[in-house]
Amino acid sequence: MQATPAGTRHLIGTLPVLRGQGLAEAALDGLSALADIWAFRSA
Repeated sequence: MQATPAGTRHLIGTLPVLRGQGLAEAALDGLSALADIWAFRSA
């Protein structure tokens, strides 16, 4: 499983959701994706 492409797609997919959901929830989703990318690069 490649974390970087999946995380990037998830992060991009979260952007339009900012209007529908709370900023905090969307930001947590984005941070989760970034954490996945960081963990993948650190491994």
